[in-house]
Amino acid sequence: MEFAYLVILVFSFSCVLSFAERPHLNKAVLSNITTREGTFQVFTCSIISGAEPVSFTYLLNGKPVTESPPAVKIDTASNAKFSFLTLQHIRRSDAGAYSCVAKNRFGSDSATWTLAVNGNVVFNALKCR
Repeated sequence: MEFAYLVILVFSFSCVLSFAERPHLNKAVLSNITTREGTFQVFTCSIISGAEPVSFTYLLNGKPVTESPPAVKIDTASNAKFSFLTLQHIRRSDAGAYSCVAKNRFGSDSATWTLAVNGNVVFNALKCR
C-alpha cells in the first residue's frame, strides 16, 4: 500500500504600513496674538500627518524656549500628535516671534506666530477741586 502525502505550507505575515514622511503642522490654529502683561496664553502645536515618533521644540526669536514652571510649561501628548506651550504671568519680555518645530526621522515642519504684549492699564485718581 502506498501513501501519498500532501504537505501544505501556509505562510502568514502581517506588515504595518508607515508612510515615510516628515510631519506637517496644522498652521491654521496658530495666529498672531496681542495680550496684556499678567495674563496667560496657551499655544497648541499639532501635526495633521507624518510618521511617528514626532518631537516638538519651541523657539522665541530663534532661540529655544526652556521650560520653567509655572511661568513657562511645555506639554506633549502621549501620542505625540500635539504639544502645548503655556505662558503664565506674561511680561513684555515674553513678546516676540514664536515658532513651533515638529521633527521626525524624515524631516521637520515649522510654524511661526507673533506675541505682542501691552502694558497693564494704570488708572490714576485725580482730585477735583
